[in-house]
Amino acid sequence: MKLALFVLAVMLMLIGTCAMGDSAKLRLGPEGDVLAWLVVGALPNPGESLESCKGFDEDYLTAAGGEAQAHPVEGSSLEAAGMKLKWRLALASEREGLDFCAIFATREPRVAYAYTVIESPSDREARLLLGSDDGVKVWVNGDLVHTSHATRGVNRDEDKVDIKLQSGKNRILFKVDQHFGGWGMMARIVNPDGSAAKDLVENLQIQPAPLEKEPAAMKICRLAAGKAGSMDVSGAMVYIDQRTRAKLWMERFSNDPADQARFNHVLESAVAKITSAASSNADAVSTAINASNNEIKADWDYIRGKLVREMQDPPPLVKTDVSREDYVSVMPGGRYFMHADGTPFTPIGYNHNPDWTTLERSNPESRNYDPKVTDEFFAHLHKCGVNLVRLMIETPGSGLIEDPLGTFRPEHVRWIDHIVNAARKNNIKLMITPWDTFWMVRRWEISPYSSANGGPVVQRIDFITNREAVEAQKKRLKFLIDRWGNSGSVFAWELLNEGELYWKETPEQLSAWETEMTRFVREYEKKKWGRNHLLASSIAHPMPEGALGDVAYRQPGLDFATTHLYIGASRGPKEPIEPALNIRQGVEFALRAIKDNRPYIDGEDGPIDKWIEDGNLDNAVFHNMIWAHLASGGAGSGLRWPYRNPHQISGGMIDALGRMRKFADEAPWAKLSGAVSDKLDVQAPDGWIYCRTGTSRAAIVWVRAKNWVKPVDVAVRVVWPDGPALVKYRTYDTLSGTWLASGEAGRSGDAFEIELPSAPGSVAIMMQDDGK
Repeated sequence: MKLALFVLAVMLMLIGTCAMGDSAKLRLGPEGDVLAWLVVGALPNPGESLESCKGFDEDYLTAAGGEAQAHPVEGSSLEAAGMKLKWRLALASEREGLDFCAIFATREPRVAYAYTVIESPSDREARLLLGSDDGVKVWVNGDLVHTSHATRGVNRDEDKVDIKLQSGKNRILFKVDQHFGGWGMMARIVNPDGSAAKDLVENLQIQPAPLEKEPAAMKICRLAAGKAGSMDVSGAMVYIDQRTRAKLWMERFSNDPADQARFNHVLESAVAKITSAASSNADAVSTAINASNNEIKADWDYIRGKLVREMQDPPPLVKTDVSREDYVSVMPGGRYFMHADGTPFTPIGYNHNPDWTTLERSNPESRNYDPKVTDEFFAHLHKCGVNLVRLMIETPGSGLIEDPLGTFRPEHVRWIDHIVNAARKNNIKLMITPWDTFWMVRRWEISPYSSANGGPVVQRIDFITNREAVEAQKKRLKFLIDRWGNSGSVFAWELLNEGELYWKETPEQLSAWETEMTRFVREYEKKKWGRNHLLASSIAHPMPEGALGDVAYRQPGLDFATTHLYIGASRGPKEPIEPALNIRQGVEFALRAIKDNRPYIDGEDGPIDKWIEDGNLDNAVFHNMIWAHLASGGAGSGLRWPYRNPHQISGGMIDALGRMRKFADEAPWAKLSGAVSDKLDVQAPDGWIYCRTGTSRAAIVWVRAKNWVKPVDVAVRVVWPDGPALVKYRTYDTLSGTWLASGEAGRSGDAFEIELPSAPGSVAIMMQDDGK
């Protein structure tokens, strides 16, 4: 019998014995997480800024006695702000909490309430640990105990509130407002010393009858309504998740009929156990669920173990003649890159994590699994001119490549396999980063490196300095090289993302780590495949100086420098011009700091403090930032971090990259390779900004009108005293992708005058001498 049919049958059997809105005792999670909530929303939250959001301070529960007196039951009505709403049951993920965007199907500025009742056997002190996105208010037994009105994401235990619980029932009400982006909350209740308060339970008035389309775990929780004992909510959620994932796994990874039959028997046995227990009490159901969880896991682990063992010493994904693969290298004069045949390679691309839209569809553990979507997306990128994607190998929370540490998960490897294959088929190269350190730290509770999970890292710095941790990192790098390292589809290995930001190490310790890892990768890759890919390691600080600047721009053994240019107005743009000037500032700083002409790539940029809600503005900001990067001397477009909804660059941005690719394919990169001319400058027309880069043989200039209305005749004066006496030039409309004009210009004194008749609002100028 299918799970859904089983639950429905049991619930219908019990409806006649339970009143609507019966008391259900529901256990907290193992770490005290409050998992069951009654929620209502989404109520208005008008206002242009966080500070002016009026819904946060509006009491929408006045008709029910006010926020301080709230005591809803499931199904009770709320009339507020001209809306007729009902309180409903929702289950929170222990990892993610409540996702109000999913519950209420909106990301617009709104307000939601979440309510529970905590039953305590005695008067006591406790600690409420919570995270919210965005602002939050909390009432305990009618007292407002916490307020935080800030734009932020949901971070576990970010706020800590000491509370007093009385013997018996304690009403807890959360109010969470939405400003932009994500919207949600999570909470847990522990003893004052942080230990689990195992004698606390939720006591909610919920309906025993299931709703037609609610999650299966919620249907199981309803078995506790009106019955003795308490329901293990966490166990019920694990049961549904594990059952669903295991069935998908068997469909996508196992071809052995004997394994299929064996596993189906385990699932049928679990249904029988829970069905039998459902006629007793909530404790019996919980016991049956947890016993079933253990049996499903044991059988799944046994079957899965065969594939796991095969994956620990992996063959390469594709067989190649490594000597003929297109490994990218740095041009002899530095600053730019070239293909294996010596032709220029200009990185035109952006960041795309595996768990974001389109690439996520290649995850064989996903219910949305459809790898053709990934194939088609890479084909589209190639058609539009994109040739590089920066890819984190894993994003904790959506998938781990190792679990436990040192054991590589075949499911995740197959996910990355498909992405690499799709990129290879479409001639797109990958800048591969072994760790998404941002999410790694934020989801540390699941990291295999954490000592709590059997890993070697007790304190943050251990990730950089602990020998066991370092050897485990080498094992991961070795795996990446073994599996994907025989291919020219890898542009570079980026050894560490934002190396200085998370581990509390000194620049000297980071430098020592990079030196060791660089040596290891160079030696192992050369031994394994006979060739080496490019190596880099990124720094979060956009313009580091001193010892950190040494690591960012002058670290021995690395092939190019990469920092993340989240600077000034570019962090939260309100108009498109200033962000371009921020990028110019960052690139120029980098080129001055680099002493050996190694290339520079801005590995992440774009809005990061706030999403740009206006799509046209976002496209304009993106266009200006990529041209500022290229025309200031950066190698290629720079790599936007698409802090957007969804996390993917827009069609307009992909088109902008395509127009840049058309220009880049014609640029004289060999003449631009080498020492940057420090005498090159531009005198742009009034009301225009500019960026420029060049050597003594060639230059690129980009000019952009601040407030362009219509085509107008303008002239650009290029001061270039160490340039050639005569140049050939071409002008290019970066907004339409159209070559405008070409010609020759002689230097008058120390400058060239380039006329732009009927100029569009954004023009790139390519200038070079007449030599080869």
